[in-house]
Amino acid sequence: MLRIGHMGYTASINAMTNAIVALAKALNDLGYHVKIGDAIEAFLGGVGA
Repeated sequence: MLRIGHMGYTASINAMTNAIVALAKALNDLGYHVKIGDAIEAFLGGVGA
């Protein structure tokens, strides 16, 4: 489990999406198979965007 903190109401969906992309790329670099598109889709579905 991983929690990414944010700045509450001042954070934008764009900034949080960039954080998810960066995390997925880092996990891929470490050898974990992460489909970035699936990660973004799950994130956006979770935030209701």
